[in-house]
Amino acid sequence: MNNAAKNDSLPPTIPSNPDDLQQAICLLGNRSKTQLGKKPKKQLIELIGVYPDAATATLWKQTHRLDTPQLKPLPPTTTLFLSAHVD
Repeated sequence: MNNAAKNDSLPPTIPSNPDDLQQAICLLGNRSKTQLGKKPKKQLIELIGVYPDAATATLWKQTHRLDTPQLKPLPPTTTLFLSAHVD
């Protein structure tokens, strides 16, 4: 990882697809705790452009969580009102 990426508060690339962004956040969380295996490491690099150190992964994950709108909004609540019709 280069020093410029290490000092930034965001990764060089931020996925625009919500599913990819969610996957990047998950991988950053895993990276903040341990070294990633070969396949997850490659996937993280493809998603954000670099493989950060653990401290940077933690910072980037927190930044994404704070700045990311709800990725999968809940469906709107539907309230059904029933009334008896009396003739």
